[in-house]
Amino acid sequence: MKKRKQNLYGPFKTKIAPSYKTLNIINIGLNQIRHCDIKFGHLTVMLENNAEFLAQGVLCKNGILTRMSKLFDLLGLHDETELEFIINSTGNKKIVLVTSPNRKRKKSHSKNNNSFCHVHIEPFRTNNLQNWNPSTENDVYVAFGYLQNYTSYNYCCGVNIKILKELRLRFNSKPDAIVLEKKTKKYLIAEMKIKSSDFKINHNKIDVDILICWIDDEKDKNKLPSKTLCLQEIALTNLLTNEYCNICI
Repeated sequence: MKKRKQNLYGPFKTKIAPSYKTLNIINIGLNQIRHCDIKFGHLTVMLENNAEFLAQGVLCKNGILTRMSKLFDLLGLHDETELEFIINSTGNKKIVLVTSPNRKRKKSHSKNNNSFCHVHIEPFRTNNLQNWNPSTENDVYVAFGYLQNYTSYNYCCGVNIKILKELRLRFNSKPDAIVLEKKTKKYLIAEMKIKSSDFKINHNKIDVDILICWIDDEKDKNKLPSKTLCLQEIALTNLLTNEYCNICI
């Protein structure tokens, strides 16, 4: 096996402009790109003397490297900060190695009793729904918004007193939303729940056309509306078939 030739270019320097921090971008520079023969697209970023750090950015045709929030956060980059970097080119693999500044964020000594504990909260990402779970019904709204293209329904609006009066509908317990059934073009009264078993606590199935939930765990289906949409099943199905990863942010 032939040993791959390793080429190092640099060091180069770039400054963080005011807008860069807001957009989490770094200007690599067109001259550096041409000199190192880097292709536009995905690019790996690493830190010198920090083997744990790894970030995947996207290099644009104007020389801007995007998706650098992880680097900004770790180094505490701000306006006019000067970054020094080298480019490591080994075969088809191109790596931007940031050599300066190479520091970790200082620990906060705030005595604020309301400060967050160091726990992991999985962010909502459309390509990582197998590891994400809703904490509130608002989270179910967000999940349905992303997954509705893979269902037979479109979200219309939330329900308030004004809409109920216009529809001339009365309920023992106010539902959450109105959705449109794509095939029939009919409006349906919808209720959002994390678990389908929570529906029977304060709702009657005759008042709701469709239950939209993350987990369908209700054993007695007679207590549920005639239509039940389980978002977790839809998310997992589409993840396994790679049908909706193209809409990932």
